Amino acid sequence: MNCVCRMYPISFIILITAFLSGDNCLKIEPLEGPWVVEANSRPYVDLTCGFSFNSSEINQLDVKWYFQNSAQPFIQWVPSTGRAPQSIGDQWASQLELSHTNSSNQYRQRVRIDKPSSKFSGSYRCKVSTFHEEKETKLDLIIYDPGLGPKLRYETAEDGYVNISCSAHSVYPEPILLLT
Repeated sequence: MNCVCRMYPISFIILITAFLSGDNCLKIEPLEGPWVVEANSRPYVDLTCGFSFNSSEINQLDVKWYFQNSAQPFIQWVPSTGRAPQSIGDQWASQLELSHTNSSNQYRQRVRIDKPSSKFSGSYRCKVSTFHEEKETKLDLIIYDPGLGPKLRYETAEDGYVNISCSAHSVYPEPILLLT
């Protein structure tokens, strides 16, 4: 087996490297939104992902949103297609309102969760990618439900002991109840 090795001048390699790396300046802001909300206490919750980029990267942008540790995004948006952001999956379809604003080389994509309930409590990630780099920002959102309780009950048993119980129902996240 014969193997041919080609030698390229160092200036050619530097030129190709500079061309491939380009002038990347993708930047992402911290994900904006509340970190704690009581379920059904407001009509919606807004999460906003802001980012900026170099004008040469406009046709490369790919924006994805993830929930919890899922590898599958629940929103995807490729601005260069001219289409609106798309929600993915049944859990999100009727609960989301997606919008974006842009000025020059800055975008802000807003995700509005209608009627926030505890099932939307968790970690949200916004990931913005170009051909050469990827940036990600995260926000942990707790949507709690105070439920019913706590309720303290006691009863005297036949042997003279007192049974004391403390309970709460329909509470999220699940509380730790202690009697002292």
